Order: sequence, then structure tokens, then C-alpha cells
Amino acid sequence: MGKIVGSVMLIMGTLIGGGVLALPIVGIGSGFIPVLGMLLFIWALMIVSGFLFLEVALALPTGENSFTSMASKTLGPSGKIITFVSYLLLLYALVAAYVAGGGSLLSKLFLLADIHVPPVFSGILFALFLGGFVIQGVKAVDYLNRTLFSFKSLFLVLTLLLLAPYVDFSKSLLKETQFQYIWAGAPIFLCAFGYHVLIPTLTNYLDRQAKKIRLVLVLGTFLTLLIYLFWLFDILGIISIESFREFIRQQGSTGEFISMIMNTVDNKYASFAVNGFANITITTSFLGVSLGLSDFLSDAFQSPQSMPGKIKISALTFLPPILFVIFYPQGFILALGYASICVAFSHVMLPALMVWRLRIQKIDSPYRVKGGFPLLLLVFLCGLILIALQILDWARLLPVLGEL
Repeated sequence: MGKIVGSVMLIMGTLIGGGVLALPIVGIGSGFIPVLGMLLFIWALMIVSGFLFLEVALALPTGENSFTSMASKTLGPSGKIITFVSYLLLLYALVAAYVAGGGSLLSKLFLLADIHVPPVFSGILFALFLGGFVIQGVKAVDYLNRTLFSFKSLFLVLTLLLLAPYVDFSKSLLKETQFQYIWAGAPIFLCAFGYHVLIPTLTNYLDRQAKKIRLVLVLGTFLTLLIYLFWLFDILGIISIESFREFIRQQGSTGEFISMIMNTVDNKYASFAVNGFANITITTSFLGVSLGLSDFLSDAFQSPQSMPGKIKISALTFLPPILFVIFYPQGFILALGYASICVAFSHVMLPALMVWRLRIQKIDSPYRVKGGFPLLLLVFLCGLILIALQILDWARLLPVLGEL
């Protein structure tokens, strides 16, 4: 039982990251009902794709069921290369998003002390300071992350409770049902349910017992879904349509979005909770993804653990995201857009392809997802559609609140 609870918490801790701040920014213009419908659809899609990954992971021996190993076994050398590249791009996009978001929030914190620091410099400071923990390795990140995660949980509960009294049904976005605006935000929602990287680890940790692993995946993602809905309900009930339309028109950053919430509520305790939750959420997300990217690059280049080796890997880890922030200091949503394409491919389309090849090759797995080829085709097409939606959004071919 302890392993199940711990695994559920691991999934929730992985999911409730910087993406939770993006959900209101890209979704609430359409209103609560469209957001609810899209979140339920994305949650169900990511559960099914997770089960497909599990079928492949259980078909391979322990120690040979990593993402690249699964791709190599089912899709061959080209599949392994494509998986490697997509995973690398995903990690880079996420780190860049969190540096941009962290820089924006840090800049707003400096303003509270009447210190004016541009978001680009705040982003660089954010990356360099926290990057120092990442360089020291998993032990340093683990100790810092444990402390921050405890505070994040506390701030999340306080935020939801303190914002609830300010929900206003008469003039808020809760009563809106603008379905045409939900499509632009749909791909970003994927990033809020990207737990699949944990499946190989959980498969081995839970002794390859499919029933337990499926229970953990459903519980962890469903509880996260409920938290997302409570968070969105509070935000939709507080922000007026006019305020949000102006925020979108000015292409506001995460820091400005949090400031908008704080100014609307005008309660120092609620503002403190929201600010604390936003900053810690971005921080923990940055630490986890940066550590994953650093280890990924270190393994790919077989870099030694000497100081020159650490410096090289650190430069490869943080220099591209810092360059992104220099050119796009308010690029939090933009970077998540790139990440969403990688997630749609690697977490939705790829598992469908893997299972299809697995069954063609007649490789036995103790667990088999029901639905046959029609389900695999449906999942694959959903991933393709989400990628198309993101491209259409970049081309400004999808309606967005504030641009009509």
C-alpha cells in the first residue's frame, strides 16, 4: 500500500508544475464548461496513451524498458533516433518555458521591493542560481525539492481556500461558454498531463504488476485533474472578462497574470499564497526537468563526472534556454507550445505506433489494452490533430479572446 501511495504522490508531484499556471492563461477565455470538457478529454487521452506505454514496458525485460529501448525494440534504429530527438526537444522546451516563467515572476518580486529588473535578467539569474543545485546532482536537488514541495502543497491549499470567497458568478468567466476559444489552448493542456516519463520507473518499482500500475496512473492523474478544476474554478470566478481580454491583448507574462489575480483579490494573505504557490511551482518544475535534461545529456555524451565534464553538460543544459529567454523574455506560453508538439508526438502518437509494431511482431505482453487497431488509430489521430491545432494557433488561424 505504501508503494501505491508513494507512486500516486510521485505522479501528482510531477504533474502539478509550471503547467498549472498556463492552464488559466490559455483556457479560461472560453469559460468553465469548455475547459472542463477539454480537460476531461485530454485526461482520458493521456490515460489511454499511458496504458499503451505500459503494454510495451511490460513486454520488455526489466532494465530494457526505457523510452529509447522501447522505441528501438518496436520501431528500429530510426524510431530510437526520433524518440531521442523528440525527448531532447521536449526537455529543452520545458526548461526554456520555466526559465521564462521564473524570470517573469522573479521580476515582479523585485518590483515589490521597488527594484526594477527586466525579465530577461531575472530569467538568467533564476537559471544560474537554481542551476547551481542541478550541477551538484540529484542529491542536492532532492533535498531542495523536498522542502519546496512541502511548501508548494501548503501554498496550493491556502490559495484554493483563500481565493474561494472572491468567486463572483455574476461577472466572471464562469458563465461563459465560448467553445471557439478552447482549441488554441488544447495542445497546452497536454503539458499538464505529461507523466509518461515515469512509466518505466513505476513499472519496475511496482514489481511489474499491471493492475497496481494502472490504479496508480488513474488515481494520480485523476486527483491532479480535480486540483486543476478547483484552481481553474477559482480563477475563472475571480477574473472578469474585460480584465482577461486586456491581458491577452497585451500578451501578458506569467508574472503579470499573477499580478492581475493579486490586484483583483486585493487581500494580502491571498496574494501571498498565490505568489508563493506560483513561484515555488515554477521552481520545482525547473529543478526536476533541468535535472532530467542534465542526466539525459550526460548519458548521451558519456560525460565524465569531473569538473570540466560538469561544466560542459551545464553549458549544454542551460545555455539554449537562456538564449531563448534573451530573445523571448515573455516566452512562457510560446515555449510550452513547442513542448506540446513534442508531448503530442512522444506521449500520444509514439505509444500507439509502438503497440502497433509490438503486436505485428507478435511480442507477448502480460497486459494488453483493449480496443484493437481502431483505438490505436484514434489515439494516433488525436495526437496529429493536437499538433495541427498548435501550428494553426502559431499561424493565428484560431480565434483567441482579445483578438476579435
